[in-house]
Amino acid sequence: MSRRRKPDAVRDASGRCRGEPPHIVRAVALAQRLREVAPEHADNPLAGYALGRLRLRHQSHGPPDPCSISEMQYEAGERYARIATEHARIMGYASGSPQSARLDAGPAGFALAEKPEEDAIARVRRQFADCYRALMEASRAIGQGTAVALITYDVCLDRRRAESLTARELGNLKVGLNALARLARGTD
Repeated sequence: MSRRRKPDAVRDASGRCRGEPPHIVRAVALAQRLREVAPEHADNPLAGYALGRLRLRHQSHGPPDPCSISEMQYEAGERYARIATEHARIMGYASGSPQSARLDAGPAGFALAEKPEEDAIARVRRQFADCYRALMEASRAIGQGTAVALITYDVCLDRRRAESLTARELGNLKVGLNALARLARGTD
Protein backbone atom coordinates (compact mmCIF):
# COMPACT_ATOMS: atom_id res chain seq x y z
CA MET A 1 0.00 0.00 0.00
CA SER A 2 1.41 3.38 -0.96
CA ARG A 3 1.39 6.61 0.94
CA ARG A 4 -1.40 9.12 0.28
CA ARG A 5 -0.42 12.05 -1.94
CA LYS A 6 -0.34 15.57 -0.63
CA PRO A 7 -3.03 17.45 -2.55
CA ASP A 8 -1.12 20.76 -2.75
CA ALA A 9 2.33 19.38 -3.65
CA VAL A 10 4.00 20.67 -6.83
CA ARG A 11 4.34 17.79 -9.31
CA ASP A 12 6.02 17.42 -12.67
CA ALA A 13 4.42 15.85 -15.78
CA SER A 14 5.21 12.32 -14.59
CA GLY A 15 3.48 12.95 -11.25
CA ARG A 16 6.64 13.09 -9.11
CA CYS A 17 6.62 15.50 -6.21
CA ARG A 18 8.92 18.50 -6.75
CA GLY A 19 8.83 19.99 -3.29
CA GLU A 20 6.72 22.54 -1.56
CA PRO A 21 5.15 25.47 -3.42
CA PRO A 22 7.29 28.63 -3.38
CA HIS A 23 4.90 30.52 -1.08
CA ILE A 24 5.27 27.81 1.60
CA VAL A 25 9.06 27.74 1.27
CA ARG A 26 9.13 31.54 1.68
CA ALA A 27 6.83 31.40 4.71
CA VAL A 28 9.07 28.83 6.43
CA ALA A 29 12.20 30.89 5.69
CA LEU A 30 10.59 34.08 7.02
CA ALA A 31 9.40 32.29 10.16
CA GLN A 32 13.01 31.22 10.84
CA ARG A 33 14.28 34.76 10.28
CA LEU A 34 11.67 36.16 12.68
CA ARG A 35 13.33 34.14 15.44
CA GLU A 36 16.66 35.84 14.67
CA VAL A 37 15.84 39.43 13.69
CA ALA A 38 13.26 42.11 14.39
CA PRO A 39 9.98 41.74 12.45
CA GLU A 40 10.67 44.83 10.34
CA HIS A 41 13.89 43.20 9.05
CA ALA A 42 12.61 39.67 8.34
CA ASP A 43 12.10 40.37 4.63
CA ASN A 44 15.46 42.17 4.26
CA PRO A 45 18.11 40.16 2.35
CA LEU A 46 20.70 41.17 4.98
CA ALA A 47 18.82 39.04 7.50
CA GLY A 48 19.84 35.89 5.64
CA TYR A 49 23.47 35.71 6.83
CA ALA A 50 25.61 36.56 9.85
CA LEU A 51 27.39 39.66 8.55
CA GLY A 52 24.10 41.10 7.30
CA ARG A 53 22.34 40.48 10.64
CA LEU A 54 25.15 42.28 12.47
CA ARG A 55 24.68 45.22 10.08
CA LEU A 56 20.89 45.22 10.59
CA ARG A 57 21.38 45.58 14.34
CA HIS A 58 23.09 48.90 13.63
CA GLN A 59 20.18 50.05 11.47
CA SER A 60 17.48 49.32 14.05
CA HIS A 61 15.51 52.17 15.58
CA GLY A 62 17.11 53.98 18.47
CA PRO A 63 20.78 54.10 19.37
CA PRO A 64 23.05 51.63 17.54
CA ASP A 65 23.35 48.23 19.18
CA PRO A 66 26.88 47.66 20.60
CA CYS A 67 26.64 44.15 19.10
CA SER A 68 26.39 45.60 15.58
CA ILE A 69 28.81 46.63 12.86
CA SER A 70 29.06 49.88 10.91
CA GLU A 71 28.60 50.32 7.18
CA MET A 72 32.39 50.54 6.73
CA GLN A 73 32.90 47.28 8.64
CA TYR A 74 30.12 45.59 6.69
CA GLU A 75 31.60 46.63 3.33
CA ALA A 76 35.06 45.43 4.41
CA GLY A 77 33.58 42.06 5.40
CA GLU A 78 31.71 41.75 2.11
CA ARG A 79 34.89 42.54 0.16
CA TYR A 80 36.84 39.99 2.19
CA ALA A 81 34.16 37.34 1.64
CA ARG A 82 34.40 37.85 -2.14
CA ILE A 83 38.20 37.63 -2.05
CA ALA A 84 38.24 34.55 0.20
CA THR A 85 35.59 32.79 -1.90
CA GLU A 86 37.44 33.53 -5.14
CA HIS A 87 40.71 32.40 -3.55
CA ALA A 88 39.11 29.14 -2.43
CA ARG A 89 37.69 28.56 -5.91
CA ILE A 90 41.05 29.15 -7.57
CA MET A 91 42.87 26.95 -5.05
CA GLY A 92 40.24 24.22 -5.34
CA TYR A 93 38.98 24.00 -1.78
CA ALA A 94 35.53 24.50 -0.31
CA SER A 95 34.81 27.87 1.26
CA GLY A 96 31.12 27.79 2.18
CA SER A 97 29.24 26.06 4.92
CA PRO A 98 27.06 23.02 4.20
CA GLN A 99 23.86 25.06 4.48
CA SER A 100 25.12 27.52 1.88
CA ALA A 101 26.64 25.08 -0.59
CA ARG A 102 26.27 26.00 -4.25
CA LEU A 103 24.15 23.48 -6.09
CA ASP A 104 25.43 24.50 -9.51
CA ALA A 105 29.07 23.69 -8.72
CA GLY A 106 30.78 20.36 -9.05
CA PRO A 107 33.13 18.83 -6.50
CA ALA A 108 35.89 21.08 -5.20
CA GLY A 109 39.14 20.85 -7.11
CA PHE A 110 37.85 19.94 -10.55
CA ALA A 111 36.09 22.95 -11.98
CA LEU A 112 34.28 22.62 -15.27
CA ALA A 113 34.54 26.34 -15.95
CA GLU A 114 37.44 27.91 -17.78
CA LYS A 115 40.67 28.22 -15.85
CA PRO A 116 41.29 31.85 -14.87
CA GLU A 117 44.15 33.80 -16.42
CA GLU A 118 47.50 33.64 -14.62
CA ASP A 119 47.45 37.35 -13.77
CA ALA A 120 43.92 36.99 -12.32
CA ILE A 121 45.15 34.08 -10.18
CA ALA A 122 48.14 36.13 -9.00
CA ARG A 123 45.89 39.12 -8.20
CA VAL A 124 43.47 37.05 -6.10
CA ARG A 125 46.30 35.29 -4.27
CA ARG A 126 47.95 38.64 -3.51
CA GLN A 127 44.65 40.13 -2.28
CA PHE A 128 43.99 37.14 -0.04
CA ALA A 129 47.57 37.21 1.31
CA ASP A 130 47.24 40.95 2.03
CA CYS A 131 43.97 40.36 3.90
CA TYR A 132 45.44 37.47 5.87
CA ARG A 133 48.51 39.53 6.78
CA ALA A 134 46.34 42.47 7.92
CA LEU A 135 44.18 40.17 10.06
CA MET A 136 47.18 38.45 11.64
CA GLU A 137 48.89 41.79 12.40
CA ALA A 138 45.69 43.10 14.00
CA SER A 139 45.36 39.90 16.03
CA ARG A 140 48.96 40.06 17.26
CA ALA A 141 48.57 43.75 18.12
CA ILE A 142 45.87 42.91 20.68
CA GLY A 143 47.46 39.66 21.86
CA GLN A 144 44.88 37.31 20.39
CA GLY A 145 47.10 34.95 18.35
CA THR A 146 45.02 33.81 15.37
CA ALA A 147 41.60 34.56 16.91
CA VAL A 148 40.91 37.71 14.87
CA ALA A 149 41.71 36.04 11.55
CA LEU A 150 39.67 32.93 12.39
CA ILE A 151 36.50 34.66 13.59
CA THR A 152 36.60 37.18 10.73
CA TYR A 153 36.88 34.37 8.18
CA ASP A 154 34.11 32.33 9.82
CA VAL A 155 31.61 35.20 10.09
CA CYS A 156 32.34 36.72 6.67
CA LEU A 157 31.94 33.33 4.98
CA ASP A 158 28.80 32.63 7.03
CA ARG A 159 30.22 29.69 8.95
CA ARG A 160 29.10 31.16 12.28
CA ARG A 161 25.76 32.54 13.33
CA ALA A 162 25.80 36.14 14.51
CA GLU A 163 23.74 35.15 17.55
CA SER A 164 26.37 32.62 18.69
CA LEU A 165 29.22 35.13 19.00
CA THR A 166 30.62 35.80 22.46
CA ALA A 167 31.56 39.34 23.45
CA ARG A 168 35.26 38.54 22.88
CA GLU A 169 34.56 37.05 19.44
CA LEU A 170 32.49 40.08 18.47
CA GLY A 171 35.31 42.36 19.60
CA ASN A 172 37.83 40.32 17.61
CA LEU A 173 35.55 40.45 14.56
CA LYS A 174 35.34 44.24 14.78
CA VAL A 175 39.13 44.47 15.07
CA GLY A 176 39.44 42.26 11.97
CA LEU A 177 36.85 44.21 9.97
CA ASN A 178 38.55 47.50 10.89
CA ALA A 179 41.91 46.10 9.73
CA LEU A 180 40.34 44.98 6.44
CA ALA A 181 38.71 48.41 5.98
CA ARG A 182 42.09 50.13 6.49
CA LEU A 183 43.64 47.74 3.97
CA ALA A 184 40.89 48.47 1.43
CA ARG A 185 41.33 52.24 1.84
CA GLY A 186 45.06 51.86 1.29
CA THR A 187 44.79 49.68 -1.81
CA ASP A 188 41.77 51.13 -3.64
